[in-house]
Amino acid sequence: NALAEGTVDLVLRTMTVTRDRQTEVEFSVPYLTTYPRILVMRNSGIHSEADLTDRSVCVTVDSTNLLELRRLDSHGDILTTQTWSDCLLAMQRQQVDAIFSDSAILSGLQSQDPYTEIVGTATDASQYAVAAALPQQRDSSSLVRQVNSTMERIRSDGTWDRLYQQWMQDYLGDGSAPDMKYRTADDTRELAALRHQALQDAADSAAESEAEIEEDNNEQ
Repeated sequence: NALAEGTVDLVLRTMTVTRDRQTEVEFSVPYLTTYPRILVMRNSGIHSEADLTDRSVCVTVDSTNLLELRRLDSHGDILTTQTWSDCLLAMQRQQVDAIFSDSAILSGLQSQDPYTEIVGTATDASQYAVAAALPQQRDSSSLVRQVNSTMERIRSDGTWDRLYQQWMQDYLGDGSAPDMKYRTADDTRELAALRHQALQDAADSAAESEAEIEEDNNEQ
C-alpha cells in the first residue's frame, strides 16, 4: 500500500521475489541469492531440516519462510513473532530450539550472538530484489530502470564483491552476484495478465465490501 499510495518510492529490505508478490509490486533485477537455513545454539544437535522433528521453531509472521516451514514435515511447534530479533530472543530464552529463515537474515542474527551457528543443507535458492509500485499504479518504470542500472554498475566495478566480503562472507562463505536476467516478452505478457486479474479482483472485493456496508447502513 505504501508503494501504491506514494508514501515511499522503493522498498529496500529482505524482500524475496515470488510470483505472488510480482502481481503486487514491480521488482528490480535480483541483487542477492539466499538459501533456507536454520539458526541454532551451538551443540544443539540440530544439523539439518531433518533434525527439526519434535523441535520448536521460530519464524516471523507473513514471511515466505513461514510458508516454507509449513511445507516441511519434520518440525514441532511453530512460534511466530513480529521481528527476527524477537525470534533470537526467544531462542536465547530457550523458548524455541531453532530459527528458520534464509541465510542472509540468519547471518545478521548470528553476528549478534557468538554462541549460535547456521546449519542446513537445502538447495532451493531464492533472491532479493528492490520493490517499486506497479506501473499500473504509479509511473515507476524509470525508477526501476535507474535501480537496475545501479545494480549493473556495482557488479561491474567490484562494489558488490567488496560489500559481500565485508558483511557476509564470514557467515555465508564465498558468494557471487546473481545473473542480470531480465524478463522475456512472453514473461512480460504473462505477468501483465496476472497483474490485471489481481487488480480486478481487488476492485471487485472493494466494491462488494462497500455494497455490504451500504446495505447494513440501510437496514439500520
